[in-house]
Amino acid sequence: MVRAIIGAAVGVVIGMLVLAGAGAWYGYVNGVPTAQLPPGLEAAGVSALSWSVFLFWMGMLPGAVIGGAAGFGSWLVRPKEPRFPSGV
Repeated sequence: MVRAIIGAAVGVVIGMLVLAGAGAWYGYVNGVPTAQLPPGLEAAGVSALSWSVFLFWMGMLPGAVIGGAAGFGSWLVRPKEPRFPSGV
């Protein structure tokens, strides 16, 4: 069960990084119209922050579900026993 919790935590982190990256890309390409920022690095930073703050659930929820399912699946499947005992 610990693997499922660790998988969910890793999924949350990766989901938030993907969400911030998407926000940065959007700001870099399109700018931030509400803050009247033209496209560029400053708009990328503002957009990444605003996407992460306001849309955090869109990164955390799918990441936690997918990571938790992967961790739970690895908990269910145990490694195979060796066919021959060692030393033979």
